[in-house]
Amino acid sequence: MAKVFKEEQEKCSIIATYYAIEKDANLEPDKDLDLKSVFTEVYPNMPEDWYVTFLNQAQAIKDKIGDNNWKYGWYDGSQGWASGIMPNNKVSYIMGAIWNVFTDKQKKVFGGQKDSWNTADVFVVNTQKEAQILKFVKELQSEFQDFVAPEIFIGTLNAYLSKLVRDNDLIPLSLKKQTKNAPVRVKETNVDDVPVEGLTPFDGEFLAKPYSYFDIVNRASKLNFVGNSLFYKASFQVGSYPYFYQIEQRLQGNSSKAEVKDLVVKGKKGKRGPADAQTGNVPMPQFKALVKEYTGEDYDYNIPAIGSKIDAKYWSNYLTSIYSKAKSNFDFGKFTIFGKTYTPKEFMEFAIRLDNLSDEKIKILYKMNKNAFSAKLRNKLRHLRTIKAYLKAQENNELSQFLMVVYFRAAKMNITDEDLVSPFLKVSS
Repeated sequence: MAKVFKEEQEKCSIIATYYAIEKDANLEPDKDLDLKSVFTEVYPNMPEDWYVTFLNQAQAIKDKIGDNNWKYGWYDGSQGWASGIMPNNKVSYIMGAIWNVFTDKQKKVFGGQKDSWNTADVFVVNTQKEAQILKFVKELQSEFQDFVAPEIFIGTLNAYLSKLVRDNDLIPLSLKKQTKNAPVRVKETNVDDVPVEGLTPFDGEFLAKPYSYFDIVNRASKLNFVGNSLFYKASFQVGSYPYFYQIEQRLQGNSSKAEVKDLVVKGKKGKRGPADAQTGNVPMPQFKALVKEYTGEDYDYNIPAIGSKIDAKYWSNYLTSIYSKAKSNFDFGKFTIFGKTYTPKEFMEFAIRLDNLSDEKIKILYKMNKNAFSAKLRNKLRHLRTIKAYLKAQENNELSQFLMVVYFRAAKMNITDEDLVSPFLKVSS
C-alpha cells in the first residue's frame, strides 16, 4: 500500500502560509527557491501538483485573513515540529491545548476524536490573543464542570470560537488538495448559527441514474461483481447556495465506506467534474442512522458475518421488491451471472449459493478463486438497503433533505442547532 503523505502535506501548507504572510514570499512556482527548499526538506519527492496546491492555498488564506500578528500551528503537531523552519515565537499549539481542556466525558461526544470536534488540519492565531483565549477556555470549563451534560460546555465553547473566527483572532483551516484548473477558495463553515428549526434544502435531484451493478463475472480468475460501488451524482440548494457532489459507497474491509467529493467547475468550458480531494467520508454511525430513519431497518439487519449463511428467501424477495420500484430510475445492471441473465429473484438465490460454496468448490466448479466475494455480496445487500432509503426519501418528497444530510455529514457541517462540530475555514477548489 502506498504511503499517505498527510503529515507532510499539512506541514507544507502552514509553512507556505507563514512564508506568504511573514516573508511576503513570491507564490508563483519556482519563484521563491528558499520556500521550495523548505518544502523538499519537509516533503521529499514532493509531486508538482502538491507544490502548486501549497502555493495557491497560502495565497487564498492570505487574501482571506490578511496580514496580522499571527502565530502558526499544525493541529497534530507536537512540541518542536517546526524547529529550524519557523521561530519558536511564531509557532502555536493552542488548538491541541483547547482539545486537552475537554474532560473525558466531553471527548466521548466525539468518540474521543478531536477531528470530529474540529476538522481543521492547521490554524493561525492572533499572537496577542493566544494566552487570553486559552485562559478563557479553561475558565469556561471550570464554570461548567458541575453540569452533567457535556454538550452545554461544547456548545458554549463553539459559540466563543465562532466569535474568534469572525473577529479574525483564531482561524482553524481545513485543507483539500487543489483540483487542476479549478481555483482555491476559502469558505467559512459552522461559523454562523444554524436556525433553531434547522436548514431547509430544496431542488434536490440526482444528476444521472444512480447505479450499483448486480452482475457477477470472472475477473482475472476471481469471482467478482462488475462493479462494487453504489454511486450517484446529485445537487441540492440551501438558501442561495447550490451544492453539487458525488458519492461512492464502497467496501472497506468487511464493512462499507461512503466517500463524498464536490463536483467543481473545471477549466474554461465550465463543466463540472469531481474534485481531486475528498470532501470527506460520511461517519458510518450517522449514515446508518439516516438509512434507518427512512427504511425503519437497521443498516446491517439480516446481513450475517462472513461464514454464516445469508437468508436466501428474505434477500431474494428484498431485491425483487426494490427492483420493481426503482428499475426506471436506478441502474442495477442486467442481473447476469457468467454472461447468463436471470430474474432478480433467481440472481440473488444463485449469488447466495455461490457464497455458501467453499473456496475449493469454487475453484473446482468455476475455475476461479472465490477471493473477497462474500464481503462484496454483503456490501451489495447494504446497497439495497440504502436504495430503499432513497426510494422512501423520494416517496416522502424529502430527497433534498436526504441529499443534504449525506453531504453535510461528510463535510462536517452542522445541520441543526444541536450539532456540535466547531467552526473552521475550508480551503478547497
